[in-house]
Amino acid sequence: MTLEEQIKQIIAEALGVEETVITHDLGINDIPEWNSMGNLAIIAALEEKLEVEIPMEDLFELTNVESIIVEIKNLKQ
Repeated sequence: MTLEEQIKQIIAEALGVEETVITHDLGINDIPEWNSMGNLAIIAALEEKLEVEIPMEDLFELTNVESIIVEIKNLKQ
């Protein structure tokens, strides 16, 4: 499984939705499950499962799946 696939799977699990819902352009408030609390759940799950620490100053920029994938890839380099 690629890192991108792992990220999408973690997001789907954190939101309690099917993985097929998680597309690159899906963003906060696009689906009812991805609200501010859902966003916190995503960040916490990503940090725990991928063993990364997302800098506080980057959190507000992570508003869609694509931005999350780019951030995690940068942190894993």
